[in-house]
Amino acid sequence: MNRILPLSITLSSILLAQPITKIEYKGLMHLSHDVASEISGLHVGDEFDINKIDESLKKFYKQGYFSDIWISATDDGGLVYNFKEKSTISKLDMEGYSSDDEKEALFIEIGLKKGDLYDKKKIESAKKRLIKKIEAEGYYDTVVEVSVEPKEDSVALTFNVNKGEKIYIQNIDFEGANKIDTDELEDVLANQEEDTLGWLPGLNNGVAHVDQLEYDAFRAKDVYMKNGYIDAKVDEPLMRVDSGSYLADISYQVDEGEQYSINSIDIQGLVDEIDKDELLGELNLIDGKVFNIEKLRKDIALIKEKVANLGYAYTKVAPNFKQNRENHTVDIQFLVQPGNKVTINDVIISGNYSTKDRVIRRDIYLAPGDLFNLTDLKDSKSALGRRGYFEKVDIEQQRVDEDRINLLVKVKETATGSIQAGGGYGSYQHF
Repeated sequence: MNRILPLSITLSSILLAQPITKIEYKGLMHLSHDVASEISGLHVGDEFDINKIDESLKKFYKQGYFSDIWISATDDGGLVYNFKEKSTISKLDMEGYSSDDEKEALFIEIGLKKGDLYDKKKIESAKKRLIKKIEAEGYYDTVVEVSVEPKEDSVALTFNVNKGEKIYIQNIDFEGANKIDTDELEDVLANQEEDTLGWLPGLNNGVAHVDQLEYDAFRAKDVYMKNGYIDAKVDEPLMRVDSGSYLADISYQVDEGEQYSINSIDIQGLVDEIDKDELLGELNLIDGKVFNIEKLRKDIALIKEKVANLGYAYTKVAPNFKQNRENHTVDIQFLVQPGNKVTINDVIISGNYSTKDRVIRRDIYLAPGDLFNLTDLKDSKSALGRRGYFEKVDIEQQRVDEDRINLLVKVKETATGSIQAGGGYGSYQHF
C-alpha cells in the first residue's frame, strides 16, 4: 500500500522551500543506507520538493523489496522514509505432483526458490507456468492452489496440485484437405490419434499435448509448403473434449490453394569472390520443379555459409517471391547482404573447471587474426562435442567493432569430468 498522505499533511505544515536538515531510512534489510540515498537522489541541504520526493518513492517501489513505504517530515526539517519489506519465502512444498527429490529443480524451473521475496505476482506467474507444464503432459482441467503460511518475517508456500485427467485424441479431421493425404498431415503433428496397440514403445498413445496445438497448425502448413502450396492456410485447430470420457476430437480448417512450380531462381548482392552460376548449380531448388519450403531453407543456409566462409560473419540472406497466379509459377530471388569482412579478435573460454584451455583450443579451428569462417565454427563445436568431456557446447559471436569479433566458447563439463594434466583422461559421452 502506497501511503503518501502523511507526507503531504506533514509538508503542508512546513515551509516547502526550507532545506532538508537530515534524511533517515527506517526498516531496511535488503538495502544499505548508502544505496538508499543513491536511489532517492535526495541529500541534506536540498530543498523540500514534493515532486522529487514522490519520484523517489516510485524508485524505491521499483526495487521490488517493499510491500509498503511511507514518508514523513519532522518539525526540525528532517525527512523520514519508513519501509515495510516483503517477507522472504522460507519453505516451498508441493502436493499432488512431483517426487521429493525433483521438487527443488521443479520450483526453479517455474521461477521460485527459497529465500526469494514473497511477491503475489511472481507466485501467480509460477502457478501459471506449472499449469502449462502439467497440461503439456496431456492433462486437462488442471487446478493449482497456493496456500500461504505466515511466519516471523517469512512465509511458507505449498502448491496443492490437482493434475486433472489426461485427454485422449479419438479423431482428427482436416476440413478442406483434398490434395494432400491426411495421414501425411497427421504424421507431423504433436497431437495424433491413438495407434492400434499405442501403448507399445514407438507407437502413439493418443495423449493430447494441449500446449502444442497452436504449433500443430504450422506443422501441417509446412507439409503443404513442401509440396508447392505456397498460399496454403491452416487455421489454429479446435479441440472438443467430452467432459465425461475426456476423449477429444480435433478439427482443422484448411484452404489449400494451388500448387506452384519454380519459373526462375536468381541471387542478388553476392560477393565478387563467388561465381553466381556455379552457386546456382549447387542449390536444391531447380527451375521447373515443384516449390519446396524445406529446400528453400537449405538453400538460404547454403548461400549464407558460402559467403560467411569468406569472412562475412554477419551475412544475411532473404528470399523474395514473385508469384504468377495465372500459370501457378514463382520466381525466387535470394537477396544477400554480406556486411563487412570480420577477423577473430580473441577466443574466450568459460565453464571448464577440469579441462585445460589448451585442450579445448585444439578443437577450435579459428584463432585470433583469422578471417571468420562459418564452416570452421560449426566444425569446432562438433569436434568439442565429440570429445566426450562436455554435456553442452556453445560458441557465440561477440562483436568488438565493425571488423572484429570475439568467439565466446561456453562449455558445461560432464559429471564425471576430465582431469587434464598435459595429456588427460575423460569418460566418453557422445555429443
